Amino acid sequence: MTRVDATTWRITMTGMENTAILYKYVLGDWNYVEKGASPDCAELGNRETTLIFGSAGTQTVSDTVANWRNVAPCGN
Repeated sequence: MTRVDATTWRITMTGMENTAILYKYVLGDWNYVEKGASPDCAELGNRETTLIFGSAGTQTVSDTVANWRNVAPCGN
C-alpha cells in the first residue's frame, strides 16, 4: 500500500470482473490485526468485496479501521 496522508493509504489491484476478494488489514503482522470499535474491540471477520468495474473500468473501496490488536485502547 502507498501512503496518501497521515490516515489514508491506497492500493491498486487488478483482477477479473465479478471476482470475490476477502481481505483484512494488519499493521505489519497478525499481532496487529484490525479490531472493532471500543470499548469491546471485537474480533472482526474478513472484509469482502466483489470486483465490479463497470463502464469506468475502476472500482473504489473505502474502509476505516477502528482499532488495532495490541495498540491502545484494545491492548491484546
